[in-house]
Amino acid sequence: MHPKLSVDFPPLTSLNTRRHNLSPQPTPPIGREYDVETIHRRLLREDVRLLTFTGPGGSGKTRLAIASAEHLLPNFQDGVYFVDLAPLRDPRDVTSAIARVLQLPEPWSADLAGALVRVMEEQQVLLVLDNF
Repeated sequence: MHPKLSVDFPPLTSLNTRRHNLSPQPTPPIGREYDVETIHRRLLREDVRLLTFTGPGGSGKTRLAIASAEHLLPNFQDGVYFVDLAPLRDPRDVTSAIARVLQLPEPWSADLAGALVRVMEEQQVLLVLDNF
């Protein structure tokens, strides 16, 4: 590559080829940078497979989770997915909600939970389960 070209035409960063369904947030998480960085470090540890956020309604748990997931996009080659479980009334619907977000082809097997486990074992995916 011609040296001048790299200055005149920096690498294209506007096309995000990573898979995700994160909705764009109108503003950055002001004052939560330390929390986002801490979550980032913890979720990249080999011994951490689950991280739970707790707190009263309206304290910003979902917003923090989305901001952290955005920050982690480069680290999960098969995608980062947000699954809103708030509308569900039956716990048995959790696996189908996850399968829909991951766009697993239907019809699903009787052992959908097992199929999800196999998919998750084969791929590097971050799931953000909101209102679990």
